[in-house]
Formats: sequence, C-alpha cells, structure tokens
Amino acid sequence: MYKTIKILSMAGVIAAIIFSISCKKAINNKGNSNMPDTANSTIKDRLYDTMYMYALQTYYWNSQLPTYASFLPRQYETSDTLAGLEAEQLAITRIPKDGSGNLYEQRIKYDQYGNSQPDNSAPKFSYILPTKETVNGGAAAFVNISNQFTKNLKMTLDGKDSSFGFVVGILPADYSEDSTQIVKSGVATRLKSYITVVRWVTKGSPADALGLKRGDIISRINGDSLNFDKDDAGSVAKINSSLSAQNSTFTVYYPKKDSSADLHLVQKLYTFNPILKSTVLSYGGKKIAYLAFQSFSIDSSAKKVIDSAFQSYANQGITDLVVDLRYNGGGYINTAEDLVNHIAPSTSSGQVMYTSYYNQTMINKQASLLKKVPLDYNNPSEGTWADLDLTPSPNNPNTTSKIVKAGSVSSLTKVYFIVSSGTASASELVINSLKPYVTETLIGAAFSDNGKKTYGKPVGFFEIRFGQYSMWMPNFETKNKDLNGGYYQGFTTDYQDFDDIAHDFGDPKEECLARAIYLISGVNTYTTSYARTFNSINVQRAIMQTRAIGNPTKISDMVIKPKRNFGN
Repeated sequence: MYKTIKILSMAGVIAAIIFSISCKKAINNKGNSNMPDTANSTIKDRLYDTMYMYALQTYYWNSQLPTYASFLPRQYETSDTLAGLEAEQLAITRIPKDGSGNLYEQRIKYDQYGNSQPDNSAPKFSYILPTKETVNGGAAAFVNISNQFTKNLKMTLDGKDSSFGFVVGILPADYSEDSTQIVKSGVATRLKSYITVVRWVTKGSPADALGLKRGDIISRINGDSLNFDKDDAGSVAKINSSLSAQNSTFTVYYPKKDSSADLHLVQKLYTFNPILKSTVLSYGGKKIAYLAFQSFSIDSSAKKVIDSAFQSYANQGITDLVVDLRYNGGGYINTAEDLVNHIAPSTSSGQVMYTSYYNQTMINKQASLLKKVPLDYNNPSEGTWADLDLTPSPNNPNTTSKIVKAGSVSSLTKVYFIVSSGTASASELVINSLKPYVTETLIGAAFSDNGKKTYGKPVGFFEIRFGQYSMWMPNFETKNKDLNGGYYQGFTTDYQDFDDIAHDFGDPKEECLARAIYLISGVNTYTTSYARTFNSINVQRAIMQTRAIGNPTKISDMVIKPKRNFGN
C-alpha cells in the first residue's frame, strides 16, 4: 500500500542528478528516431537532448510531440546555455494544442484597454532555472500578467525571500480620496499626474519591519522625485532598478498627516508570513472573516498560520468568509489542501477533493527516465517517481486527495473569493476543489486588465533536475469531485472592481472587499466621493492605464511531490 504526503522542500541546493544520457558510453542511435545519437556529442549537446527526452516521457501532452529526429533539440544551442534551453522549452510548448487549435501554453498580455493579446515571449506554464535560484529567496519563476514592466521577485517556495518585500503600482492621483492634498503637497503636479503607490508588503520583510503598508505613497527614491505626468518607461525603469538594488532609500508620503519619512531598506534573507491580512468584520448582523493569502509556501511555515487564523474565526463565531487570492500565483499543493480542509463543510470530510491525471506513458510505467527523478531531492533514498502507481482512481492516494476536515469552522455554505488575472494554479485548485461543496462568488480585482478572468492553470508539475538546472513542465491535470477541470482560459469572475491599492487589505473601503461586504450584508462601506462605476467605459479605460511595477504575482506553480511509504 502506498501512502502519499504531498510536500515540496526546495531548501538546500544539492548536487544535480547525472542524467542517463550523459553518463553512458557513446552510442550511435542514427537508426532510432526517438533516441539521440551520443557518439561524438558534447556535454552541452546532452543537456538539450535530456530536456527533450524528459518532455517525450513526462510532459502532460507528450502524445503530440514529434520524434527526437524531427524536433532536433541541439538546434537551440547557444553560448548562453540557459537562454538556449529556454528557447528549446518554448519551442516544445508551441506544439500541443487543444481540440480547437489553441496552444495549451499560450501566454497572454493585456493592451491599454484590457484586451488580451498573444504573448509568445515565454510559455504560459513551463520554465527552467539554475537550481541554485530556486531556493533561499533566489529568482523564483513568476506570472507576467499585465505589461512589460513586471520584474522578478526574489521569493521562493521554501518560504524564503531576499527582496525588500514590497511591490508598487502607478496610477493617477485622482484615484486617491486624498488627491487634493497630494497635489497641494507637490507629490503630484495635477490630479491626472501619476503617483507611485504600494500594492502590497510581504509580512516579515525589511519593508514590513519599517512599517510600510499597502496604500502608502512613494514620493522619492534615493532623493529623486517620482513626480511624473505620464506612465513613461524611464520612470518605471528607475523604480524597478531601485527595487532590485542591494539597498535603497524610499521617501514615503502620508497625505492625511501631510508628512514624509525616509525608509532605508537593505536586502536580506528572511522567512515570510504568507498571510497578508486576517481579520473579522461585523456588518448587518454578519461576522465576516477576511483572509488575504499571498502564496502557498512550504507547509511547515504556512500550516500554523492557517490553523491560527481559522481558530480565531471559530472563536469569533464567523458567519461568512472572504478569501483574497488576488496576488496568489500558487505554490505547494499540500498548503492549498490545508486551506480547503479548513473551509470545506464538515459534511464533505472523506469526499474527493481533486484527482490528478498523468499522461499514459507515466500511467503505463513506460517513462523510464522517472527512475532518475527522486520523490524528494533532499532525500533521494526515499524512492523515485518511477515507483509510483499513477492510475487515476478514487482509491489511489497517489492521484486522489480527499478532504480531511480541519478546525472548527464547519458550516460555511458560501465563500467569496477576490481574484485577479494573476490568481493561478494552486489558488485555482482551491476554488475548483470547493465548487462541489460550497456556493462560490468570484470578485475580479482589475489592475491593468479587466478583472474578468483568473490565470487559467489546471495543470501542475514536479521538479526535474539535470546538469545545473531545474525544469518544470506540466505533468498532470487536476479535476474536482464532479470531474470538472480544463479551465485553461481561467475562471470567469461574477463581479469586477478596481484593485483599490489606495486602501489596505481588510479595509472595508477597499473596492473589492466592499463589494463582498455588500453582497453578504447589504451594507455599502465604500463611501468615498471618488466612487466609480466599473462598468463605465471611461472608468475601464482609465483602469487599464494603471501599471504594475515589480511583479504583482509570483510563481504560477502547482507543485506536487509524493513521498512513498512501504507496506502491505
């Protein structure tokens, strides 16, 4: 009998696996169209060969890939090995299509009016990195959802971060209810001038330690004014450069106090708290729990804060729940499962949460290269992926997860999710897994887009290492208890509101939360004189002019790593 515990521990960089092709005697395989000819090949040749051979066996859509001889992986070799491997991976992902002829891995971007356009600069899901950059706050992968100005954060799934710990956006001054004071102070020259506003601050970061909050206005960086009248690339580049520097000084303006303070930030490695905000609000006789979750980081740090939040909700007798996943690009499946287990009603305990579906090569145990892929790179003696039965079945714990009710919040029948076009992967898994058990309302937070869709990633993967690199390409698709999945175009939101960065998380005046409060209680908490009707074309176009600086949504991961136990 196999028992599956879904964990992912990237902590610690270990020696990369020696892939089979590179360690064997050179073999002439000219007569085999699906095997590389290793005679007279170089180590670099074999790196490119290895990526494609793994894809042929483990990529979820491997049945659509051509033979090795037809694809010719070595044609992508360049002096920059990582760039060459990225080009090869992109070429692989340009092949699999759905029944309508659409690429499964078609990435999109939005124009200034919120219209989606193809983005062929990178795959939607797959990526490859030097292994050393996947741990300890290295340059983790990310979702580029809005525009050309997004950059990497240094946050990784091991719960570590090494950045300043905040992201900003730029928007017209008149989007703030303090716009008159902002112009009077000289931070903006006019109401239509752009101001730089903090979108979120990572808990436990240097920025958090100095009191920086969502909604704070950055007026200067290293003494240079950020007063600009248009969304120009030069100003944005300056901000990005400062955010990625080893140290920078940010002048924060507080309009209600008409005062400023200089915050000198230095990058360091730290463990972050994945919960941005947890609170309970009372309106119209309802007790509304609000939980803003930044990312599904490692279970050892995330589980205890999830448990604590829901224990507090139970103690306060909440009646309703709002889960804010607008900046959550995914992460560990087991952490996402923890959240589902707390939200799901007690009557669902023991029922299917979701089932993972792998390709037939893996199900039929024909993926021989899986013998080279440990279930846990930190503990390779625990077995490999080749050891697992990956047949999709309700009784197979390697492919099916069931709800194990946690905590004392046991009778929720409705859940309100605040989402965005960056809500991806494991976040979408939470939403899809709960659909059979609760009524869901999705509120889209629009910022540089129209807020009508989540990212659309019903697939997940596990890490594959070769040489000095770690590769992630979709290995499985998930479906819920009712066999619903396939949301490659994202979930459609029920309502769309502005991602109101002028107000902090949990502030009842914040437009998306205000919408949820109104739907739950009938109480309108958004009372600012600058209240807007989102459906107005002029307002929608204005919102498309807002820009995310820094990367608003990290990783789009749904990562799984079973650990095998032996027994009868």
